[in-house]
Amino acid sequence: MSRVSIIALWCALAMTQAFAQDAPTPGGAYIGYYQESPVTNPEDPVPGAIYLRLPATDGAFSGDMYFTYVGCQSSNVGSVSGRKSGAALSGNWSGSVDDSAQRGAFTGSFDAANGFYTGTYDNAGGKQHRDLSPCIEYYIAPGGTWALFPVERNHPAGFEIRVTPNAARWARNPQAGGSLVTIFDAAMLASAQGNAIVSQTLLDSDSHIFSLSQVTLVRGREYVLSVAVIDASAERLAFGSRRFVAQ
Repeated sequence: MSRVSIIALWCALAMTQAFAQDAPTPGGAYIGYYQESPVTNPEDPVPGAIYLRLPATDGAFSGDMYFTYVGCQSSNVGSVSGRKSGAALSGNWSGSVDDSAQRGAFTGSFDAANGFYTGTYDNAGGKQHRDLSPCIEYYIAPGGTWALFPVERNHPAGFEIRVTPNAARWARNPQAGGSLVTIFDAAMLASAQGNAIVSQTLLDSDSHIFSLSQVTLVRGREYVLSVAVIDASAERLAFGSRRFVAQ
């Protein structure tokens, strides 16, 4: 190969790399889960629901994290806001967890190889013990991780969720330590504001069926049901979601 050809090839590769770096990361509604750190909060490191509404280009984003697990709790929502710049997300979250004000940093980035966003969050108030007996007793973790996926994009690709008028089902995983089932309001996900999380439920390790009768849904309304399967070490085994219309 001549010197001129080598230089031309090098220039072409450099331009391709530059275009790849400058290419906008995807926007729209991204749903997923956050996971409290099992290192700093070994007592009860639970996952919880989260979603973001992301712009197609650089700009402001918003969304919510959800902290309610049982009916006797308050409706606990943390609002997330910040700015998307290239592949990076940087912002903050704040809200009330059982009448206790909480806030912290929220950062992450787009994983182009896998097609989803991942990152971390922290709690400015640090680790906190909450005793709301006889309702619930738990620890608020000082921080954790999160992952956000496009609607109906499953990881791994073979992970399948089936939704019937009465229940949602997915394959049993012998390594599962538990599963988080979240139901989102599809119209609210597409809206510019408002909490889109209808409910979240933590299931035992061997559970792979979720009864829709546990949640109050509006007949004829479209929802998105997501499942995060987590192992005993709080690592993700699978995540997926499915749109459905309440019957």
